[in-house]
Amino acid sequence: MTDLLPNVIKFEIEESDRTFLRFLWPLGISRNPAAPIKEFWTRVLDFGLICSPWLHIKGVRYHLERCKRQFPDNAPFIEEVSEDLYMDDVSFQADSFPDAERKIGLLFKISGLAKFPLRKWATSDARIAEMIRTLSPLESTEITTDKADAKFLGVKWIQGNDEIGVSMDKAVAALAVESPTKRSLLKGLAAIFDPLGLLAPVSVRAKSVFQKLWRLGVDWDETLPEEINLEYETFVGLLRNNSLTSIPRCITGQFSADRYELHAFSDASMDAYGCVIYMRTIFQRTAETRFLIAEARVAPNKCKWSIHRYELMGALLTAKIADQVTRSIKLRIDKGFFWCDNMACVSWIHSDPNRWSAFVANRVRDIHKLSDASDWRYVKSEDNPADIVSRGLDISTLPTKQLWFRGPAWLSNIDWEAHTTDPQIEETSEEKNSV
Repeated sequence: MTDLLPNVIKFEIEESDRTFLRFLWPLGISRNPAAPIKEFWTRVLDFGLICSPWLHIKGVRYHLERCKRQFPDNAPFIEEVSEDLYMDDVSFQADSFPDAERKIGLLFKISGLAKFPLRKWATSDARIAEMIRTLSPLESTEITTDKADAKFLGVKWIQGNDEIGVSMDKAVAALAVESPTKRSLLKGLAAIFDPLGLLAPVSVRAKSVFQKLWRLGVDWDETLPEEINLEYETFVGLLRNNSLTSIPRCITGQFSADRYELHAFSDASMDAYGCVIYMRTIFQRTAETRFLIAEARVAPNKCKWSIHRYELMGALLTAKIADQVTRSIKLRIDKGFFWCDNMACVSWIHSDPNRWSAFVANRVRDIHKLSDASDWRYVKSEDNPADIVSRGLDISTLPTKQLWFRGPAWLSNIDWEAHTTDPQIEETSEEKNSV
């Protein structure tokens, strides 16, 4: 991973457009306090414009597009860099050391053509770091390899073990106040940056507490009721217990496996619903499962549904997240599996949507657009890791932690095979279409 130094001012403004970027300034005011104010036109892109970040990214991608034509043999890699570019961060992967050497050298060449120096680098391998130093055309290059609190696109990166986690210090500091309030709870929640949902079972508890405070009409700085205060302290304790939680950054240990499978689990309770998705890699006679992403939502305040409807909402959320993962991931997914422990929900997905009420029918249609109905299967509750997120369980205990981050044990069994059996349609009379 490398960092483009601020290059906004490297972009020159078209002469005909400079009239829109006028500004007033008393030239020489440092020497003459009475210096007259003069009008100036901006010649280069300014940091302070609202459009500057977008124009910067657009300019870098325009340069990369030109480089694809200049280096046609490396066009796929340049396209990968362009797609994965996030503000000034460039991240990429290599399958071998010679591949890494080729890509790093090419990046230095491409950045040099546009005068974009690549001075800051981060890697989890000391040999790659030495390679960067050797290939760098710059006099000084800053490289980190073993930081315990590095950042990978804003996510905590433990470089020594090449694992990612969630930074907790700011959240715990915001929550650990003498007199907890709704304001301190929101401040603590906002300090948790967890886009992959590693701690979704923990954070969903706090969201549920926050929802209760709104229902009770508790003001922002009002002392919390005793029962809510107990839940607040429990949440802070769970954050501390899981502060060292981390997972491997790589989603698979093999880049040339025999088979890649996506396994998505959904579940719901009367308080929350959510999903968790894993990558199952089969290589020779071994099977490995790794955590990809999780998502949790609290049940809406304004209406109370049956548990079957909440399960259907969880299934729809699962289909949406799985679709995003499939479109984003750069590996060939051979097969996708969707798991739910509510037979009524599985039955709805396997049946004609027109049989059911508008609520069920509309969501089943959306699920059918995002996934194949035949990929949905029933799983026992004790084997469903999404049950952990819907109930907001503590994932610091070993059995729960293993189920959450590795999925059910049978996924890691090389001899496991999915059986294709059509589920019996479970009648739910309250959801039948009356027309």
